[in-house]
Amino acid sequence: MGIQNKNLAKAWVHVSEDRIKNNNQQLDVFWESVLDAFHEFCQEDGERVERTVSYLKNYWSDMNHACKIYETCLKSVMQGPISGMQQGNLDDAAKTMYEVRGKGKWLYKDAYKVLSVHQCWKILQNQHPETLARNVRMKQTSNSSPGTSTPTTPDTPVSSNNDSPVLVTDEETERPGGIQSAKQKKMNKKRQNLLIECQNVLISRLDRMEKKKEKYVAERDKKKEERDARIIKLRERKINVVVNLEAQFQAQNDQKVMAMDMSTLENTQRIYWEAQRNAIMTRLFQANNNI
Repeated sequence: MGIQNKNLAKAWVHVSEDRIKNNNQQLDVFWESVLDAFHEFCQEDGERVERTVSYLKNYWSDMNHACKIYETCLKSVMQGPISGMQQGNLDDAAKTMYEVRGKGKWLYKDAYKVLSVHQCWKILQNQHPETLARNVRMKQTSNSSPGTSTPTTPDTPVSSNNDSPVLVTDEETERPGGIQSAKQKKMNKKRQNLLIECQNVLISRLDRMEKKKEKYVAERDKKKEERDARIIKLRERKINVVVNLEAQFQAQNDQKVMAMDMSTLENTQRIYWEAQRNAIMTRLFQANNNI
């Protein structure tokens, strides 16, 4: 599903950016366009899949929600006490925080890489749902005649008669100097405490992983030293066995030469074997006297 997640994200971004450039595109064909683009991207990757608009909309809703939560975790990690890590470690930390928060396994890594680099997704995902819905209704009212309406599509860019969509941010809808309610403050504090707790859990996990790694490396090095010592010992035993076998073979040959009857040999042969006997006697004499 990793490739299909990535292709769905690419299709959504492609159609969203095309909507911004082409004002004639209607809202009611947004997901049909996403479906067509999704199938094209899958075919380019060598996958033959058949999905429906309803399936993509439901799957996009889950994936988009998960990507938003993951980005929140990533921002918390980058701003927390474990900031300054490498990007790979940041991703792992955000993934762990995501899973610690009870959101299940992080499955949308490839899709998030596509979405996170496009401004259209960042703008939409930073808006409150009510703000986005109100923005859609305002644009439909201004661009439609009385008595007519244009169907809206959740999580899609808003088409307009200008060169770029009009998006109303949450900050613009807030009253200047407004005071948060006690309930909102309590929720924010609870959320902050939860993030701190998740970060502490994450730090503890990273510490345990580091200790396990050090222990594993120490055990691995110890086993390697023991294995090398056994190999050296086996080599020494092999050398000793070879030396003993050679000595036994030499002794057997010496005995045969010394016990040989040379009375029946010719002069040339007798001279040769007498020289061999003399060499054997010299070697034995030197061995006995440690010369």
